[in-house]
Amino acid sequence: NSLSTLLICSTVSSTVLVTGIGEGTATITVTAAANGDYAKSSTSFVVSVTDPNSGEVTATETIDLTAQGYSNAQAVTNVSGSVVSLVFAQGTNTNNAPKYYTNGTAVRTYTGNTLTISASDKIIKNIVFTCDGSSYTVSTPDSGTYSDCEWNGKAASVVFTTGTAQFRVQKVAVTYVVSE
Repeated sequence: NSLSTLLICSTVSSTVLVTGIGEGTATITVTAAANGDYAKSSTSFVVSVTDPNSGEVTATETIDLTAQGYSNAQAVTNVSGSVVSLVFAQGTNTNNAPKYYTNGTAVRTYTGNTLTISASDKIIKNIVFTCDGSSYTVSTPDSGTYSDCEWNGKAASVVFTTGTAQFRVQKVAVTYVVSE
């Protein structure tokens, strides 16, 4: 389905009202231009419109870490979308904290570093990472199942701990339950 047959969008002040007019999915990307106080930022959402009698409704928010305006070797701690929050922490690693590097354009976490992902008061069902190279995808979640840069389960938050290799994250797409 195309966006025009699936959704009607209208703007009221700084709020955008999205109304489903047919079943399907659509991606909405919001971008804020850089100004004197802030770097350019962008976030995307996948809106799913389903039959109200079919049960669970989900939404997906993607945080693009390559579009946050980070400089090389910049420490990264908190990144927030409108619903999803990413918290990068040093964890048990006494030498290296998570940092963004322009070589590979990714946030690198090191052995013992953690990444906690939450979605306000929502239940997370799926997390898909876009990583820099197949050898930089090793991380262990505290719940659910994880394989090939994709986590599945049901949790209010998920903590990923980096194992023996770096974890290089470029994008994080989080699918959460909107209503049941």
